[in-house]
Amino acid sequence: MERGKCYDTVSNPTELDKKDKTLCGNDNLCSTEASSIEDNLIQIYIQRVKLATALAVIRTKPSSMTGQEYAEHLWNKYSQNQLNWKSRAKSLETEVLQLKQELLESTFNSQDEDRVVLANVVNGDTETSKQDVLLTPPCSSEGNDTTCTVDALGNTVRCHTNFLQSIIKLRSVSKCSAWQEEEGGSTVGKTVSNALDSIKEFLKITEIEGICTVPFTLLEHSLHTVIEVLDQLSSGLFVKEFRDPVLSLITSLSEIILNCNEVNMHSQKENMCKLLLILGRSPILKDEVLNELTMQIYRFSQMLQDTVRCEQDLDPCKFENIYYIFSVCETVLKDECKLPHSVIPDSVLVRLQQTLEDSLLHISNMFPLFAHYVWKLGGMIEFLKRQV
Repeated sequence: MERGKCYDTVSNPTELDKKDKTLCGNDNLCSTEASSIEDNLIQIYIQRVKLATALAVIRTKPSSMTGQEYAEHLWNKYSQNQLNWKSRAKSLETEVLQLKQELLESTFNSQDEDRVVLANVVNGDTETSKQDVLLTPPCSSEGNDTTCTVDALGNTVRCHTNFLQSIIKLRSVSKCSAWQEEEGGSTVGKTVSNALDSIKEFLKITEIEGICTVPFTLLEHSLHTVIEVLDQLSSGLFVKEFRDPVLSLITSLSEIILNCNEVNMHSQKENMCKLLLILGRSPILKDEVLNELTMQIYRFSQMLQDTVRCEQDLDPCKFENIYYIFSVCETVLKDECKLPHSVIPDSVLVRLQQTLEDSLLHISNMFPLFAHYVWKLGGMIEFLKRQV
């Protein structure tokens, strides 16, 4: 009997489960308490560090300054050191990129100079010499600070553009295998990224100051060159490395156009439209540009709906600006309609058409010109859908 009772007690699963749950509960409780104690210790440590810092400031402050003034002085000094460190790091990064470009130049030239000359002889091109395709690495921007001047920024864009132009010429002539190598690709990719960042910086200055601070031809040539490089990439590599900065550039351009409140800024808005068209005519970027433009049209239609609902006054400048967006969108779609077969996927066309249809809700009677342009774009998309 005793043995059976003992056997039943041990083999009873209910009792074992209860004991396991009790042990697990105790473990969880201990873990929670340990975490709480650790948090308290961290808070105590932080408070002591703050107290020690305050005492050090008070003991070392000059007699001519109050504690608050001395603390502000130390903070300003720390901030300046941080800026100097970032500026130095940026300068070193630029220098490293320059060295990589010079190495890439040496590699390409040693492999392909003879083939360039041979190709010229075979093709009868006596005007193109080796110097026409030699790489021109960007110059170092050593000593630049974070508030670099427009001239320095323009020089950076010009140097990056020249280097990429040389890469394109050399590749088209020699078809060198080094283009596909990882090191060469990363150097070219870094140059493309820096060129895009510089163009965006120009656009930011333009948006703040209200005028284009650099020759438009420089921006146009630089963007053409960057797009020519991107068009030679595989779609996977583009999405991985460059999609986000390019989308940011597209958004910046469209917002500069829409947010321009000056009446006599037609030429600047036309220039921004030209840059958008450069992006929109790229096979790899066409979908992204159309998507951004139609979304801008939809957002503007929401603003029109709010204007009607709340009986607010409509900003005539913004209403004028949306037609620049319409014009770019129409030009990109018109170019696509001229092709034998549309390269835009049907799923993208359906999404674009749905976005435009949604932008017509509750405003077609109040804003007939706006609605007419939306219908026009919708008709062009419908034509493209039949071509796919």
